[in-house]
Amino acid sequence: MAIKFNCPHCKRALSVKDESLAGKKAACTGCKKIIVIPKPRQAAAPGDDLEALAAAALAEPKAEAARAPDAQTIDFDCPQCGESIKMSRDLAGKNAPCPECRRIVRVPQPKTKDPADWRTKGDHLPEAARRDTEPAPEGAWESSRARGVSAEALVEAGVIPKKKKPGLTRRQKITRGVAVGAAVLVVAVGGIFAYSSWAHNKQDKLVEEAVKNAENQAGKSKELAAEANRAAGEYYIRSGTRDAADKAQKKFANARALLEGNPSPGRDALLADLLVSQVELGGGDDEVANGTRLKWAAPKKGTAMQDTGSNVMKELGQTLSHVSTASGRMYALRRVSRRLIERGRAEEANQLAGQSADKKPGEGDDEAFAYEGPEALAVVGLEFFRAKEQATATLLAERVSKLYEQAAAGVERPPLAPSAVALCLAVGKPEPKPGKAKDDKQLYEVGRLAGLALKGDFGAARELPADAKDEWRFRLLVAVAEATGEAADLESAAGFLDGDLGGKPVSQWLVYRLVELAAKLGQADRALHLAERVSDPGLKARAQLDGVWARLDGTKDRAGDGALAGLDGGGLAQALAYQALARQNARHDGKSDGTIKATEGWPGAAAPLGVLGAVLG
Repeated sequence: MAIKFNCPHCKRALSVKDESLAGKKAACTGCKKIIVIPKPRQAAAPGDDLEALAAAALAEPKAEAARAPDAQTIDFDCPQCGESIKMSRDLAGKNAPCPECRRIVRVPQPKTKDPADWRTKGDHLPEAARRDTEPAPEGAWESSRARGVSAEALVEAGVIPKKKKPGLTRRQKITRGVAVGAAVLVVAVGGIFAYSSWAHNKQDKLVEEAVKNAENQAGKSKELAAEANRAAGEYYIRSGTRDAADKAQKKFANARALLEGNPSPGRDALLADLLVSQVELGGGDDEVANGTRLKWAAPKKGTAMQDTGSNVMKELGQTLSHVSTASGRMYALRRVSRRLIERGRAEEANQLAGQSADKKPGEGDDEAFAYEGPEALAVVGLEFFRAKEQATATLLAERVSKLYEQAAAGVERPPLAPSAVALCLAVGKPEPKPGKAKDDKQLYEVGRLAGLALKGDFGAARELPADAKDEWRFRLLVAVAEATGEAADLESAAGFLDGDLGGKPVSQWLVYRLVELAAKLGQADRALHLAERVSDPGLKARAQLDGVWARLDGTKDRAGDGALAGLDGGGLAQALAYQALARQNARHDGKSDGTIKATEGWPGAAAPLGVLGAVLG
């Protein structure tokens, strides 16, 4: 009987006719490998076959029995030469030389195939049975689904409210909002800083060009150049940059130097403007440290600190010393002390008054020089009185009274200062009486009427002495008008100047004080008319500027050249007026660009001063 079997290596079907060859070795006709010929199977009895088949059907086959014996070689094609080669299974995953091309190749891992498992494979249906391969109808329930109504259906029907995803907590919302806000703020601040730096640099160049143009004007005027430098200093101190104080101080020093020599009331008025601007140099410790302001005064002697540079009081003292006339110094002292008091710097105001009080009486350009010391103390005291700083005003009144009480000890008594009399009366202290000086009686009356007016006794203040004539009477009228601040008293003084005095010479500082009052009361035309009686060109220009400012203050909109009607045809007056016009229009527009462009067609020095006015706004 023939023996049929498969080669254990290549699985080729083999057959041996002679059963006597069982158990012997022979070469496979396919793979040529030596194999052992198996023994033939014994045929079972019919009954045994049925029982074996039933047991086989009911018994669970073993996994090991289901597996075919593993091949001892791995067949694959050489990736180098393409020839089919066989390698021992032990070389799986290793490198070996190809038998054909002798190149090193990697032997692949053998592929394993698990035997079929009736528990996991197939659908257990007869071969001809129908299988459900079509998709289930839409909306139909499958038998595999749970019994009952689904949660999705209940939600769709509205029986169960749809659950919302949990939102952010309040803290999370705040945290995210803060983070987003901070990012936006950083970007915004960076943009603002960049724009601000660009705008500052642009304006700095405009300011420097304007100063240079003012200094290079044909028929160069030192007054115009000085005003340009003062305005530039005011711009820098407002800029708030780290070098603002240094730049401003240098511009102010340039302005002061330009006004040295050739003394005149006009230059004194410009120096008074400079003094008011220099007050803004002072600041607190933090501002001094970062360079935006100067310290107010040098450290006192005997302290550990040393004076390392400029300070506000040093600058103010130098500028005040350049004022050439005694009346001009009183005018400047009145204005600068008023500004110091507004800034809460009473000590500095008293210090300036004391510096002027130390001057010895003597001959000067006007009568005020003779009583300048006590007048300086009283002028500052009156500013404290007007600011309702009663205690300081009283202390200054007592101090000035002592200057006249010293006559009993043989000290030469100075001529009576009108402001000293007015201050003492205003604060309720005994006023100094007339002495032996030539004009003491008249000066006493001037101070007495002003003091009565300051106390509020207007009726008594308006009762002028019957023998008051000409300039003395005019002086009394100006003092009363200044003290009351009433339009009726201004009209009386202005009417007397135009009528009784006519063309007679009068103190131009008295006329200028009347111009100031008219401008303060908003009477621009009256101020410009009175300015015509000022003889000094520089002081006249300053008086006309007060009139222009009064006119501009009454304008609620942009102003044109018509606001400058009544001015002289050019020079300092015109340039100062155009500067005021530019400041008014830039302030109204809220920006300077348009106003700066408009200055391009302005005449002479009006153009550079107009640029400075537009920048200052």
